[in-house]
Amino acid sequence: MSSAPDTQFATVLTNKSSKIITDSTDVRQESSKNRFDLKNVRDAFVNCIQPNNVLLLGEYVRAYEELCTFVCSLGAVFEWATKDLSNKLIVLKEHQRFDPMNYETIQSMILYEIESGRIQSRDTTLFSQTGKPLQNGSRTLLRLHRALAFLSAFLSEMRNASDDASSATIACNAYSATLAQYHSWPIRYT
Repeated sequence: MSSAPDTQFATVLTNKSSKIITDSTDVRQESSKNRFDLKNVRDAFVNCIQPNNVLLLGEYVRAYEELCTFVCSLGAVFEWATKDLSNKLIVLKEHQRFDPMNYETIQSMILYEIESGRIQSRDTTLFSQTGKPLQNGSRTLLRLHRALAFLSAFLSEMRNASDDASSATIACNAYSATLAQYHSWPIRYT
């Protein structure tokens, strides 16, 4: 998860009901309207893996969209996480929109970004519809994996917590164990 989520990183996305989504605020609003379905997460991750072990980026993003719905349902304590996940999904969808061939699979994305030198810098030469530089897909993917580690740690701690445990305290512990090492001191203690 990034240190400073940009809630106005605009793009055009289409959700399950084909409504046009223009920024991460809309993604969060749509996530809060939808009900989380674990089967959808499982199906998307299963469909992501092709017989030749190629990983489809679109299915991977679909799984994370469902996880974003789950995180949104956890309440205001997780608003920062929902914003951050939404922004990262927007980045990957923008890459797919700009260059569907090189961003069809996770492997093709990484190979393309290595060969083109995009992996060497945080931002690419592409710009979102708001005029902001588009971050590279490989870096975004890494951060999504870190977010998944946080979510996994949170759920594990939640499962083992006492009935009177605060979800904010559990989230703080999970953050410290997973994401804090990637953030600067001011971000960790904000």
